[in-house]
Amino acid sequence: TSTNKASILKKKKTNGGSGGGGDDPDDDPDDGRRGNNKRDKDEDCDDKDSHGGRKKEGRTADYLDSIKKKPAMVSPAKLLALAGTPATGYAPAGYFPYGGTPWPMMPTNINLRERPTIKDLCLSKIDVPSLMTFREKFIRMVNNYTPEEFCMVHYLDNHTKSSLYSTIEMETKFQAYYDRIEPYGGIIQMGNHLLDNDEVYTVLCFMARPKSELEMKKWLGQSVWDAKTYHKFKNNQNYIKTYIDYYLQSWIHYKDRFNYLLEILDHPETRKWFPYYVNKKGNDLGLLDYFFNGTPDVAFSRQVYERYIRVEVRHKIKDFSQFWKLYLEGLKKLRDKTKELEDTTF
Repeated sequence: TSTNKASILKKKKTNGGSGGGGDDPDDDPDDGRRGNNKRDKDEDCDDKDSHGGRKKEGRTADYLDSIKKKPAMVSPAKLLALAGTPATGYAPAGYFPYGGTPWPMMPTNINLRERPTIKDLCLSKIDVPSLMTFREKFIRMVNNYTPEEFCMVHYLDNHTKSSLYSTIEMETKFQAYYDRIEPYGGIIQMGNHLLDNDEVYTVLCFMARPKSELEMKKWLGQSVWDAKTYHKFKNNQNYIKTYIDYYLQSWIHYKDRFNYLLEILDHPETRKWFPYYVNKKGNDLGLLDYFFNGTPDVAFSRQVYERYIRVEVRHKIKDFSQFWKLYLEGLKKLRDKTKELEDTTF
């Protein structure tokens, strides 16, 4: 009897442990599913509203968490290295076409253009519009000079450099950055940057962040649509339908710029000032309202939204990415319909 009890206890301990035998009937995939269910329940409890007890859905914070941070400031050569692809501007290591000792890297093209200076690009003011414009110009410059490395700090004026260094020194969230640059007294040492461009841009975004709810609404309320096309499409539906392909391309660019705007504005201390929901709830504007209000023709944008997305589907939109896919399909349907009308006209 004592032997049987010992074997039963041993079996229970084996089943309850993390390394149970595969032959045991209780050791099946459902065990992991039960553990996940418990975790899901805990997360559900965390997501419940303290007022109504309902699970929060369609929150702006959820979309902000889903935005992927792209290494946009990385040079083309480094970006190719991250992707596991050798840079086209260099021959692979060990390749030497003339015999003899191979060189570690051999340039296969030479860029004779003059290297851009601070006269060509300079960030002298740290606010949201200036930072977005600087970002786009810097990426364009980097892509045009493949595969050279460009240090973003070289294109900041002296006051901005000082503000950048002092921010890193004061803010505890950048302690790791400060530990790296403090022994050298600056971000640049012998022409080399001690922080990469993504890290510098992260600090600049923090410096440009809104300091109040009023400032958050100010930046969300300003359109980031490309200025060159904004005035062409502004309150001009006939022009939009005539150049619908151009409008569709501009719309996609606007969506990307809107996400870049959210990256600049989104910080742990600024989350509370964002619209709570993606979709409008009662009298409170949602993130979609700010997105629509930044388009050149708001009435036209909403017409497409209401005409090509059914009411029951619109009410179920809980995520900005979901909205974007549905709206893009609506724009493409409008484009196809417009092209069909042109074919019947001629």
